[in-house]
Amino acid sequence: MLCGLCGNGKTTVMRAFQNLLNVIRIPDNYHRTVYGMPIVNAVHIAHLCRNSYTEFLRLCDMEMLGIDDMGIEPVEVQEFGNMHRPLTDLLARRYENRGFSFITTNLVPQQIRKLYGDRIADRLNEMVDKIVFDNPSFRK
Repeated sequence: MLCGLCGNGKTTVMRAFQNLLNVIRIPDNYHRTVYGMPIVNAVHIAHLCRNSYTEFLRLCDMEMLGIDDMGIEPVEVQEFGNMHRPLTDLLARRYENRGFSFITTNLVPQQIRKLYGDRIADRLNEMVDKIVFDNPSFRK
C-alpha cells in the first residue's frame, strides 16, 4: 500500500508496476494466461457495488487488483434496498481469497481504522506492506 499526500507519485508507481507485469508476462498456468493487474479507482468500485454487483464481485475475486485512491469513495452505498460498504466488503473478500491487492491512499493508518473498522485495518496490516511517500506534491 502506497500512502502519502496528494501529487507525490503513488498512482504513477502503481501504473509502472502494472506496465512491468505486462512486459515480463508472468505465466498463470492455472488459468492458462499471464498475470495482469487492472487498476480501478475506489469511487468506481463503489459505483460497481451499487449498479453492477456481479462486476463488483468479479473484482473481489481477481487474482491481482490495483485499488487507486482508497478513502475517497462513499463508505456506504445502497443497492436495491441493501446497504453495502464497498471497500470494506471488497477487502474482506480479497483477504479471504488471498488476492494480491496494490492500494494507493492519502489516508493515514488512524483514518483507515476509523473509516473501515478495526477488522479491516488489522487485515490490511497482514495483507500489505506500507510504503509512505512523505515528499511534497510534484504538481505545479
